[in-house]
Amino acid sequence: MSEQRGPVDDVAWPEELPGRVVSPGDDPRVHGYDVQSDLATHYRFGETLLIYLSGEAPDLDTGRAFEIAMTFASVVDAGEAPAHAGIVGRLCGAPASGVVAVTATALTERNRVIVSNHRELFEWLRDGDAPLHVSCRARDDRDRAATERLRRALPASFANARVFSADASKDACVIATLFACGLQRPEQVETALTIATLACACAEAFATTPGDFRGYPMNTPKFEYEP
Repeated sequence: MSEQRGPVDDVAWPEELPGRVVSPGDDPRVHGYDVQSDLATHYRFGETLLIYLSGEAPDLDTGRAFEIAMTFASVVDAGEAPAHAGIVGRLCGAPASGVVAVTATALTERNRVIVSNHRELFEWLRDGDAPLHVSCRARDDRDRAATERLRRALPASFANARVFSADASKDACVIATLFACGLQRPEQVETALTIATLACACAEAFATTPGDFRGYPMNTPKFEYEP
């Protein structure tokens, strides 16, 4: 019986998995930067994250703007699905790895939705002369106040961005700042937002005592069975 071969068998496949970002070894490099002798010595952790995501070393203003935007984006409270999922996992006695995993999974979906809801913003930031899309506008005065606090916190070169004069929401201004820092693809921004929010959401989950169901609002709406 002759050996059966398919199209996969006739291709000369690589024998090693190529690493396009990390050069492993005793002195690992990321995007060509020596992690231990260069990044750990000369860059803050936030700047290092930006190098990982963008491939470029930021100047001082860009590194600072990135860290400020990440901090503004970092809060996730117990009423949001990712932190809530982590809390429920913790209540049920899940190991730390399980709590982190379910929280991170929920955060990736949350942040995908945020970025997807601002898809018009990316086009507007690249070349838009039209008014800012309604989905990217401030929802209310509290949202406008948060945007103004972000603007005041940023270095002047970022605070003068036109997004701040377009009645944009806080989320839109955070994304616009990340965009100006070099994260100009949706997947880069989603990743940055997930990194920014993971610590806060996990902290909320781990502040819960395992098995403390009496501290959880277990009441359900009233119902009755009918024959």
